[in-house]
Amino acid sequence: MQSVHSLKQQSQVDGWDHQDPEEAFTLQSRYFFDETLFKAERDNIFIHTWHVAGHVSEFAEPGQYVVCDLFDQSVVVAKNRQGQIHAFHNVCQHRGNRLLEDRRGTTGGVVRCAYHSWCYEMDGSLRGAPRCDRMKNFELQA
Repeated sequence: MQSVHSLKQQSQVDGWDHQDPEEAFTLQSRYFFDETLFKAERDNIFIHTWHVAGHVSEFAEPGQYVVCDLFDQSVVVAKNRQGQIHAFHNVCQHRGNRLLEDRRGTTGGVVRCAYHSWCYEMDGSLRGAPRCDRMKNFELQA
């Protein structure tokens, strides 16, 4: 069996982007920049797997949160008053405003949208929406 070093010296640099996959030392270059492949991997592999949001020590107290970006989605991971850790989209249901800008921090147990003061529990559920009690058919919990 030949060493990797001797195989590399025998291979040609010309045609590196059209290698025979069975003789290649790495993936073809298109696998690193092709937008179609990236979207396929994102949608079929990575979006359905677990992601690291932070260390458990970052959620030691109720109200502590970490904001993570998963591709084009911003997610809040937070500890509620009952000591449970939840994740929810970092967006207000009302107008789509981003709820939290800081990467990590602590709230008083509620996340408040800066746009119209809609309030969310640390599990992402809507807690309050000012003046919406006068709206016909509006319910906080659907």
